[in-house]
Amino acid sequence: MNPYEKLIKTMREEAKNGVDSTSFGLATMTSATTLSYNGMEFEEDDILISDHLTQDIVTKVDFTIDDNTPSEHEGYHVHPWTDKSKKIKKLKRDDLVFGILIDADDDDQKFLVLCRIGG
Repeated sequence: MNPYEKLIKTMREEAKNGVDSTSFGLATMTSATTLSYNGMEFEEDDILISDHLTQDIVTKVDFTIDDNTPSEHEGYHVHPWTDKSKKIKKLKRDDLVFGILIDADDDDQKFLVLCRIGG
């Protein structure tokens, strides 16, 4: 069972126990560190974001050398190249994310961002 299947299973179990289904849902990033969820605005201090969404992460390194000219000297030299690496990009404005609304206490709510939906 992958992490997302475990999350869905947990959500179903919590729903059976009376947890309001609006505690889980989609939110829209209003910047890289703020979001909007069900009409509520969350600032940076009230958002918990999974580490893999806070910085660009390379998941596959791949490149091609664009210059087929043989080197005329030994030692250090530079060839133009194209980066074709695959990356998980950090969150940005208008990204759709899935997460959980957490009631820390009566006056404080946090939103835990688990993943980005789509590209």
